[in-house]
Amino acid sequence: LPWYMHTAVMTAVGGAVVFAIIFVQVFFVFTKVWLNEFVYMFGFLFAVFVIMVVASAEVSIISVYLTLCTEDYRWWWKSFMVPTATGLYIFLLTLLYFAPSVPHSTTITVVILICYSGLMSIAFALMTGTVGLYASLWFVGKIYSAIKTD
Repeated sequence: LPWYMHTAVMTAVGGAVVFAIIFVQVFFVFTKVWLNEFVYMFGFLFAVFVIMVVASAEVSIISVYLTLCTEDYRWWWKSFMVPTATGLYIFLLTLLYFAPSVPHSTTITVVILICYSGLMSIAFALMTGTVGLYASLWFVGKIYSAIKTD
């Protein structure tokens, strides 16, 4: 099995691809929330959300296709885990950017920031993982329904 076919590598790369697509908007929303400002661009945020859903499905389908090409039947968890890494990257963004920017805050402020960011990251991870799983399930159904057994 090549090194790039391991689940950890595919998860890290697939999650980074989806995160790279939504990074600017996540950063923008975090900054607005942190500064207690209102987010006005709902149409643009919805467009980025749709792009994120499509990218999660595509990354998951590609990882399942590569897994099935190596005749590995254990694609279920991989199809869920690959786009799920996006939530981990969002949480790391919070820790690396926003947590250090609160040096004069109380400990409880930092704990609340980390807890809420963790909950949001888990929600993103579950959402992208579910999209990836259902897209991969649809893909596998399509490719195996095209097989003729004569």
